[in-house]
Amino acid sequence: MRREVLELLKLGKLPTDKDGDTYWDEYFLILDSIEEPTTIEEAEALLQCFHDSEEEGAHGGAQTLMHIIESSGFRFKTRPDFRNAWHRYMWERQNR
Repeated sequence: MRREVLELLKLGKLPTDKDGDTYWDEYFLILDSIEEPTTIEEAEALLQCFHDSEEEGAHGGAQTLMHIIESSGFRFKTRPDFRNAWHRYMWERQNR
């Protein structure tokens, strides 16, 4: 896995309104540095960066993350746990 992906995974979930500016800045600096396409392995690992709620979209960061994941050609092999709204949204996009 590339260094940028590992750094993002180390930071954890997308920032929320409860996080400080420093976390937001660091997170988006790394997120923006991930060049597409990602590998399937990277895409599967990055799925854990989503919060369960769509409300935690990190001001567009969730959409950016979703596009980075999809750049790999990643597709869910089985129906994901729909407690995660972003996983559900990706599943629906893949199955239209």
